[in-house]
This record gives sequence, C-alpha cells and structure tokens, in this order.
Amino acid sequence: MSLEIQSIVEHLRGAPFHRSEGLVDFSKKTPLELLQVVSDCFALIDDQQKKDVRDEAARSKEDLTARMLQFITVLGYKPAVEDLYV
Repeated sequence: MSLEIQSIVEHLRGAPFHRSEGLVDFSKKTPLELLQVVSDCFALIDDQQKKDVRDEAARSKEDLTARMLQFITVLGYKPAVEDLYV
C-alpha cells in the first residue's frame, strides 16, 4: 500500500497536477480530502467538474457519488459491480 501511495504522490507532483503534498501529508488526508484531490484532477480535464466536495457532500452524498462515477465512466473506466456496493 505504501508503494501505491508513494506512486500516486509522485504523479500528483508532476505535470499537469503540480500538487505540493508530500507522502506524509497525503497519507494524513481524510476521505473527503482525498475525494477533493480526485475532483481537482477531474477539473483539469473538464471545468464542469470543479466543485467543492465538502459543500457537495453536505447537500447530497448520493449526487457527489453519481457525479464522480458518471465522470469516470465517461473516461472509460468500468468499475466491477461488487465495487459499487462497498
């Protein structure tokens, strides 16, 4: 798991993301903060994905989940059915 997180952090520090978090800071992020990182990455591809995840989750976690799942589906990712029920 640590190597996976290290790889993610290294990729996020490079182009086009240019994020400044190190491994320690990234590993301390809450689940909502990690969703914000994903949402920020989505926004680099599509400006309509630029959202404040905290506000969106406060209004409707279901809508947040649906938005993110719809976007990764548009990108061509096909989640396994069992992944949707975790």
